[in-house]
Amino acid sequence: MEPLIAADNGMALFAIIAGLVWFGFYTERHSLLCKLPGVVWILVGGTLLSNFRIIPFEAPVYGVIFGYALPLAVPLLLFKGTF
Repeated sequence: MEPLIAADNGMALFAIIAGLVWFGFYTERHSLLCKLPGVVWILVGGTLLSNFRIIPFEAPVYGVIFGYALPLAVPLLLFKGTF
């Protein structure tokens, strides 16, 4: 069974991932949703989207995110924690 969004549709997958990240930031400011960290909401949302076959389990976009964006984000988060 094929996912709703194909693995080679990079722009749509990137838009969904950006939407998940936005939702994670939104939950940090919402009074009821802030009981859980935004990262938990992002991970649960991504897991649900992939298990319901909306996004694929593997795609080239994921390699770009884990190869470039994630290594850049970790030091930025550490800088935020020290200031």
